[in-house]
Amino acid sequence: MTKLAQFIAPLTCPACGHRTEGRDNGTQTAILDYRDAKGLDPRIVLGAEIPDLEPFAIEDAYIMLRAPAEGEPVRILETWRCPSCRAAGQPWFRWAEVVFEGRRFASMRDRELSLAFLREVHFACQSLVMEVIDPHLGVEVLERYTLPSGDMDPGFIPLLAPHLPAR
Repeated sequence: MTKLAQFIAPLTCPACGHRTEGRDNGTQTAILDYRDAKGLDPRIVLGAEIPDLEPFAIEDAYIMLRAPAEGEPVRILETWRCPSCRAAGQPWFRWAEVVFEGRRFASMRDRELSLAFLREVHFACQSLVMEVIDPHLGVEVLERYTLPSGDMDPGFIPLLAPHLPAR
């Protein structure tokens, strides 16, 4: 059974200006899935260090687009939700960049999904497949760029040029 956790970090919605208090930003991650569920705190608070976080946990929870270099901060494409926009019936699905420096949850910020951003991140949530790759490029491209490991060959990124901003 997947043990989902949330990244707890305040975010400001660029659409409506609402600032989340962290607890209500709607992120979900399975990077704690390998841990014993007994006593599991499902919140990963900004600045917190996860002493037993191993690289395989991030690799298992996300699609790898490119491997991080030794010592490089790990950058993850994740989703978050604006509770204010959702309540108003507006689009509320947002993209975020989550950064780990070693085992520390270093930062999380709202990001526009762009070609440049996709080239910068190491890992992506499944929403990239469901909300971007499959609808814009189709299942044939998705299948062609999915590696046997389940990760993605980043060769698909230039194919998104007509659908995403460059920067």
